[in-house]
Amino acid sequence: MPHVSISLQVYIVLAGVITAALLAAIVLRAGKRAGVSASASRIAILAGVYLLVTGLLAYLGALANFDSTPPRGALFFPVCIAGIVLLCRSDAFAKLLARIPMQTILEMQTFRFLAELLIFWLILEGAMPETMSFTGRNFDILVPLTAPLISFFLFRRPIVSQPVARLIGVVWNLAGMGILSVTVFTGIFSLPMPGRLFFDGISTAIIFSFPFHILPTYWVPLAFSLHVFSLLKLWRERSLSEANGAKNTTSQPSAAY
Repeated sequence: MPHVSISLQVYIVLAGVITAALLAAIVLRAGKRAGVSASASRIAILAGVYLLVTGLLAYLGALANFDSTPPRGALFFPVCIAGIVLLCRSDAFAKLLARIPMQTILEMQTFRFLAELLIFWLILEGAMPETMSFTGRNFDILVPLTAPLISFFLFRRPIVSQPVARLIGVVWNLAGMGILSVTVFTGIFSLPMPGRLFFDGISTAIIFSFPFHILPTYWVPLAFSLHVFSLLKLWRERSLSEANGAKNTTSQPSAAY
């Protein structure tokens, strides 16, 4: 495993703790406003347990096994996807999500600046291939750069109609998921494992070591889930708008002839 500076290790730990604390605060506040505080607390606790378990496994070196395809660390991705599906099917989470403004969800994507800084820092220290930066195959920096603009001009101070804002929001989220998928694909297939596709110097093995496991096991699922929750919220808002429109149409008196 490449040697990295103590300052970089301190940075990733602090950044991970701060993003986790902010996310927990947003969830708990929304849960209180939606009247589902108990469910919000359970979500925060389960997320905390997940972070502790992944941290312990990374510290013990259990994630840094690359003898198989997919590597052991990548098995957390389907676990996270299953968790996202369960949340989306939960009535309590639906109430919680309804209390979180769309602009807040979008602006939360700016945390990806932290991930891009981490990757760039790792590249500077020779611990990550340059293909993982914005000079290579990673264009993820576009998401945190555009998220505040999408939030402000479509939802905080909208300059277009709601249907157009929702359409742009859907396109932006799908594009963000696509960019993230390309980055994840490049990262996984740059690992020192059977079936490796990218051989741009050093591998990406460091991302499954402690504390850098925060990137693939926490930040990547968080970024993906924020896109999913944004799309879910946009779909529900569209459905509600259409239902209200239909209700208003049927409630109008018929014209007399």
